Amino acid sequence: MKPIYWILLSIGVLIFLSIAAAIFIVKVNKVDKPPINESHVKEAIYYPKTYDVNINNVDFVPPELEVVVGDSVVFTSIDKTNSHNIYIPNLNITSKRISYDSNFTYTFMTEGEFNYTCNLHPFKKGKIIVKPLKN
Repeated sequence: MKPIYWILLSIGVLIFLSIAAAIFIVKVNKVDKPPINESHVKEAIYYPKTYDVNINNVDFVPPELEVVVGDSVVFTSIDKTNSHNIYIPNLNITSKRISYDSNFTYTFMTEGEFNYTCNLHPFKKGKIIVKPLKN
């Protein structure tokens, strides 16, 4: 046989072996995905939010706020003349005095309606409505 035939035969054998090896590797590495089991699907992750309530010299803004369990409310004083506090009787929470540009943050972990006031200025009233997480 002429050398050119040996070269062509060698190239043909190499191509055949390469294809056979590629098919073998694909079959060996093929991983079947398991069927989705509904009990393994996790619920959507809820990322808690933070809401702001401003305290001025006459009221809370907004006076009523709706949040979800796990959300936080930041009460910030924008009153330059008086200090204030936050009193939530249902939760037995009383903040320190909050002066101008200071704040008090509370994370609501219980659902329900929570009236709050300023002990120093009882005419100020507000309400936080805490809803449960939706499944």
